[in-house]
Amino acid sequence: MHFSASLRSPVRRCLPALLCTLACFASPGAAVPARAADRQVLAVVACDSYGDLRKQLGWLGAQIDNPGLAGMVESFLLLATQGRGLAGLDVKRPLGAVVTSDGADVAVHGFVPVKDLDKLLASLQGVTGPAEEDGATRRITLPSGLTIEITEQAGWAVIAPAGGAAKAADPTPLLEAVAKDYTLGVQAFPSRLSDAVRKKLEAAIEQAAANAAAQGQRVDADALKSGLEGLRQTESLSLGMAIDGDAGDVFVENRSVAVPGSLSATAFEAMGKGTLTVATPAAAGAAPAVRAYVAQSISEASRKQVLEAIDQSLPADGGDSLTRSLAGLFRALLTAMAETGGIDAAVAVDTSAATEKSPLPAVTAGLRVKDGPALERQLKTLLGEKAALPPGVRVTFDTGKAGAANLHTISVDMAESPAAETLGPSLDLTLAVAADYAFVLTGADAAKRADAAIGASGRPDSKAKPIANVQVALQPVLEYAASRGAGPRANAAAERAAAAESSLLQLFVRPIDRGVVTRLSADAGVLKAVAALAGAPAAPAGPAGLPLPQVPRGLPIPVPVPR
Repeated sequence: MHFSASLRSPVRRCLPALLCTLACFASPGAAVPARAADRQVLAVVACDSYGDLRKQLGWLGAQIDNPGLAGMVESFLLLATQGRGLAGLDVKRPLGAVVTSDGADVAVHGFVPVKDLDKLLASLQGVTGPAEEDGATRRITLPSGLTIEITEQAGWAVIAPAGGAAKAADPTPLLEAVAKDYTLGVQAFPSRLSDAVRKKLEAAIEQAAANAAAQGQRVDADALKSGLEGLRQTESLSLGMAIDGDAGDVFVENRSVAVPGSLSATAFEAMGKGTLTVATPAAAGAAPAVRAYVAQSISEASRKQVLEAIDQSLPADGGDSLTRSLAGLFRALLTAMAETGGIDAAVAVDTSAATEKSPLPAVTAGLRVKDGPALERQLKTLLGEKAALPPGVRVTFDTGKAGAANLHTISVDMAESPAAETLGPSLDLTLAVAADYAFVLTGADAAKRADAAIGASGRPDSKAKPIANVQVALQPVLEYAASRGAGPRANAAAERAAAAESSLLQLFVRPIDRGVVTRLSADAGVLKAVAALAGAPAAPAGPAGLPLPQVPRGLPIPVPVPR
């Protein structure tokens, strides 16, 4: 969680629409003669080389108990090409597409690395249809009716719509820049869009919205156009996924970099100055199963937006009295945090602390607040004797001390609830409020844990990089779920995760120069556990315990067609 929605939501909404619309402009009538040097690169889409893809799929298949995954993909290619495979393809270089503009037009060129173009076209003939030769140009009319032209330049098959006159840019540095980081990725440069192209995009957005409306689908064209306008401050935007066998994980990543000197660049820089001082020591002394934190600075100008976001995310009226009471509690806590000028918050979940008597994991959530005593007075007003608390909910103030913090308890009677088997007969929340920090705790030994958390807070955590991080150690989470009756698949998944070196699922948001990067990654243990949860059987072992390749049932073995 980090509050930069005003900057990033237009980017997220507009990237797919932007790339699709740019592709639509690459029609024969849109392109005009221009030297490649005169054209700006607007976007690059790249995929790793075929050789690297085979290695990556081989590693991935081994993690998900399907060591024949790479071979299966090759089998499908052989079937599609009638046994010819991808003869003529250069398997050591990436492939992709480049979108360029001279300010008036937009052109798209696809690039496939080749060693022998004629051989590759012959192998793909069953998929694409025959190629018609016209001098150095090959022309293919696809089954969709689109006619494309293919020329060979410096070992690249250059693909473009028929009739396009724009010269292709040199793809080598452009594709390699994306492929070095991602298995499949796209990088766009929105600030390079000319006003003329922006107007065409706006017209295309309006037309798409009208077409969607005619089919009964609602598309907010104004929001998309507003997002497009917001992209003026975005220098580059990247989105990609990678299968990294060397690092032992897979990840999906988004990078956004603002134009130098822009308001977005200033906001991104401010976001990266947060410091985490909230401590969440694990209840059992070991690393928690789940740990998350947000360390982000909030500018004065952004504080109002943060408070509005808090109000919008929590129910104000309506609903049952318990929901209203909890919403009021969290609204008070989050508002007190935002008033400090930043977000300094953390939460830890320790599943090893759960017992039969106290089946809930030990949860410790804390945040830095501007004025603890004022927050405490507000909570006593919200949850005191005059509050309309629902039946079965009891609030007891000043139940003890934890260091410099006052302790308060909220108890919810669960005896008549079906959730009692999982949560126990009573759900107890402990609030610990000190001058600069507030904590919410559940699980056993809450007072002792609050004392440890208050005592450890206040010192910068040098290992916690801004802006945000969420880490889930899947093994203890699955073991806890299995112990609570989640079923045999949870047991199997926990065993797979335990057998792996690590089973870490991680999401982080970090600052980069004039921007921010968001990455979701999963290591080998997570992949193995997910495969077990999905019910994938373990691969049969061959000699020396090596897994045997698997071929899906009903998949015919391809036989080359004599020529």
